Amino acid sequence: MQLREQYDADRFGGQERASTFQTADNAFPAICEMCGGTWYVSQEWSDAINSAVEKGLENPFLCDNCKAEYEEMGGRRIEAA
Repeated sequence: MQLREQYDADRFGGQERASTFQTADNAFPAICEMCGGTWYVSQEWSDAINSAVEKGLENPFLCDNCKAEYEEMGGRRIEAA
């Protein structure tokens, strides 16, 4: 079964959703850069995250909660004290 957002992915930026539990579509663990929580993502998303980390870049994955906080702060990351 296809979700409407999958049909309209080009209109909505092709956003994939991470899940808090493993599913058939989201079978690969990803660690949120801000909170350290484990989420599950698609293989393509996992490959993109791993590729960025292998290139020495910051972990690009933020869970939905942290992404919302990040956007509210104007895109500035909070440094741990």
